[in-house]
Amino acid sequence: MKPPNPECFNRFPTLLIISDRETRKIEYCNDFSAAVLLYSKTDLEHKIFEDVLSSGSIIFFESYIEPLLKEYGECHEVQITLLTKEHLRIPAVANISAIDNKLYWSIHTAVKRDKLYQELIETRDSLEEKTDKLRSLARTDPLTQLLNRRAALYDLNKIMEQNKRRYVPLAFLLIDIDYFKKVNDEHGHDKGDEILQKLAKTLLKSIRSADIVARWGGEEFLIVLYNSEPTETCQFTERLHEQVNKILINGKPITISIGISQTNTESQHIESIVKQADIALYQAKNNGRNRTEFFKEYDPILN
Repeated sequence: MKPPNPECFNRFPTLLIISDRETRKIEYCNDFSAAVLLYSKTDLEHKIFEDVLSSGSIIFFESYIEPLLKEYGECHEVQITLLTKEHLRIPAVANISAIDNKLYWSIHTAVKRDKLYQELIETRDSLEEKTDKLRSLARTDPLTQLLNRRAALYDLNKIMEQNKRRYVPLAFLLIDIDYFKKVNDEHGHDKGDEILQKLAKTLLKSIRSADIVARWGGEEFLIVLYNSEPTETCQFTERLHEQVNKILINGKPITISIGISQTNTESQHIESIVKQADIALYQAKNNGRNRTEFFKEYDPILN
């Protein structure tokens, strides 16, 4: 078989370059190399190899590629960035072998691969964003943007598990808008929804980052105050009543009734605590509304 004519190297759709190992001067390049790098073949063969590498790739060559070539005589599939005559950056993958005092470069442009990689990253980010939105939708009440009942129970179960290891007092506040059915009947459901949204914003502003607030159902809301003793809980509800009274409907303030159950051991169950808060809420309604009642076992006034 006859040795190949050097002209056949111009038919390869890849950059083929030979450079001097000491001077770094480019001694040979095929036509494809010149076309990609926007030089004439004559001009390119008077350049040193650093002229067509980005500054980062030069550092990478000196710190990583060159030591590999000294030890193994070759280096495969290393990522570099080429610089054209117009200083355009082209991502590429290079295979290099060191023979005698020459470096033999076979370089494949990776523009399409990098574009595909970027598209994959963008697709992944988009999917993650959509997943986050779906997760948020699954946890959020669409009207008030508070946690829904299921999400609140999930978060509360985690807190109760932590409480088994290190107990802190919790206050469960079940909150109900007084005469809300009358609001809907007299002013319509749109006005009722507006009141729910305003109350939700007021509740959200009133709590700390460690607390939980959720729409529990209908016009009922649940607040769980973390590390709150009965006296502190009383002070919180006093402030809350004042803030809620600033929400007006036809110039008149709305009011809320609150039932509270205060935890006293680490072994209590969420269902029983909420049930106690519900009993206290029922008592607040019976005692005239617009007031707060503790489940009697934990009433700070009685204790």
